[in-house]
Amino acid sequence: MMTEPTQARIGQRIRVREHDFIIRPAGGADANALATLSLDTYTSELAWSAEVFEAELARTDERTYLTVQRLNTREIIAFIGFDFRTSISEMHITNVTVARAWQARGIGSFLIAYGLVLAQSTGMTRVSLEVNAAHGRIVRWYARLGFEVVRTRYDYYGKGINAYDMAQLVRKKTNGFTSSR
Repeated sequence: MMTEPTQARIGQRIRVREHDFIIRPAGGADANALATLSLDTYTSELAWSAEVFEAELARTDERTYLTVQRLNTREIIAFIGFDFRTSISEMHITNVTVARAWQARGIGSFLIAYGLVLAQSTGMTRVSLEVNAAHGRIVRWYARLGFEVVRTRYDYYGKGINAYDMAQLVRKKTNGFTSSR
């Protein structure tokens, strides 16, 4: 079960650019909040429903979702999902979403960095994701975070709407230093 290794590092108070939050695992009771946040952030065709989130959150053997909540209100303002593909030592980011009002404040970058540490600590050798190829700003953001385009998926999101598969190798920590695997 993949939730076990993450328990020691989550459910805690975090600070991102002078704002305090709580990061914690998502549970089935969060499905509606995640769906609402998804709809606020994506077009209605691409937003996931509460039913999709319920199914994802029930897959605890290979999936982990983390939420970021405002400290004072406990409102979920961001989340990230991971699919642990242990047979190929890959952690796939299924979803990273930050509420529009909280975008460009370092929260998404924090979640990606947190995911990279999680991948390293669970022995994954690669982190992957897919992104709408038309969203140049997001593609460039992932590139700044170390991801590279490894494949184009034509018509992935519908006719004429392509996706990029992006990935990066996880750095292996040895003797306090980080090196490429």
